[in-house]
Amino acid sequence: MSDETTTDPANARRARRVLAWTPSIFIAAQLAVGLCLDRAPLSVRFGDGVGKLAAASAEPHPDVVFFGSSRFNALIDPALVQKALDEKLGARGTGPSPGTRTGT
Repeated sequence: MSDETTTDPANARRARRVLAWTPSIFIAAQLAVGLCLDRAPLSVRFGDGVGKLAAASAEPHPDVVFFGSSRFNALIDPALVQKALDEKLGARGTGPSPGTRTGT
């Protein structure tokens, strides 16, 4: 039983080529997919955002719009906001728009 620590020179060259090309292929694939996603329609890039934009442009237009991340939505309670509006504005407060979603 002898230890074979020598490698075939052809295999060593192939291993170096693979190690050299792998990062290049990975970076090229990342750029290609990124460019495809940048040019994709909004429904692909921001699936949830399309519905929100449609609700915001529907009649009646919302009087108050909250911008923020998805975590921000969890902190908004439309019933509590409506109660505060009713206290301050009386009958002028119309209530949350139909597209309003409560945080879950």
